[in-house]
Amino acid sequence: MELDDDGLTLGLIHSGSFESRPAVCEPIPPSLAKHLDLMQGSGGALHRDLFVDATSSLVVLDYEDPNPLRSVLDRIQHTFGLGITDVAKIVCTTRKTVYNWLDGSSEPQRNNLERLFQLDVLAGDWVDAGYTMERAVIRQPIVDGRSVLDLLTEEPLDPELLLFAGSRLSMATSKTTLPSPFA
Repeated sequence: MELDDDGLTLGLIHSGSFESRPAVCEPIPPSLAKHLDLMQGSGGALHRDLFVDATSSLVVLDYEDPNPLRSVLDRIQHTFGLGITDVAKIVCTTRKTVYNWLDGSSEPQRNNLERLFQLDVLAGDWVDAGYTMERAVIRQPIVDGRSVLDLLTEEPLDPELLLFAGSRLSMATSKTTLPSPFA
């Protein structure tokens, strides 16, 4: 497979399991993954991981996720630096219910699934924008006296406002200093 924009020629290895994994694996850059016309599902249990091994071969791993809801909850939790109590709050449910979802003993109702989907999409956009979230700043007022946690609990969810808040936090926590134009 030849990829014109990046000037790379990659060999494809496709398998559900490997006898031995490559010694060095790196996640494939999003700019390269876009060329492969691979789409993530919207709740299916089949996942695809892409890696480039030490020989620059593209490695595609397809596997079945036993609890895709756990993956979504983990992604939301880690992206925004949330605890289980916070996750329950932004999904408008209880901690016990979230733990039941995590262990697979119950499934979310339709309104909770819709909210989780919105939060998962937002988490993906947050990561794509390069924003990070430290637990220490989740409750810090950032937009009109509201914190990211406050914005995540609002109904309806406002992704644009949340991404704006992420941009503000990113600038506020940036270690980059600009040189003085008067120096």
